[in-house]
Amino acid sequence: MTGTYEPLPMNAWLRWLTMVALPAAVLAWAGGCGSPVVPVKMDLAKLRDGVYEGETWKILVAVQIEKGKIAKIEIKKQLAPQKYTEIAKSLAEKMIEKQSADVDDITGATMSSRHLKRAVQEALLKGAGPFESPDRDPSGSPGR
Repeated sequence: MTGTYEPLPMNAWLRWLTMVALPAAVLAWAGGCGSPVVPVKMDLAKLRDGVYEGETWKILVAVQIEKGKIAKIEIKKQLAPQKYTEIAKSLAEKMIEKQSADVDDITGATMSSRHLKRAVQEALLKGAGPFESPDRDPSGSPGR
């Protein structure tokens, strides 16, 4: 018959929910915060002095660069319980020691670690300013 609606049996809805909707929602959520941070190699000595901000949806940081070195990492805002703020501060100290955002995640705070590393990396990229593509010469024509 046309115009009539026959609902799917309950087991078909549950199957759809568990096989399609739930995995899609988990992947969408995890894609923004669960993937590892890809380290960006940069020469910190070429960074301009100043304070640069970086952020993810979960954290906002200010990274202070002095004489080509990471001098300070300030956590300005973090959407996490207080214990993670303390963990983030210790991870920031490790980044300053190593002079890189490429440090190991902290066990038990993997997602918070990754958010902090992404935010610091973004700030460092801002401090690097515009950079040249290795595939182009200064005149703008393709190189190699």
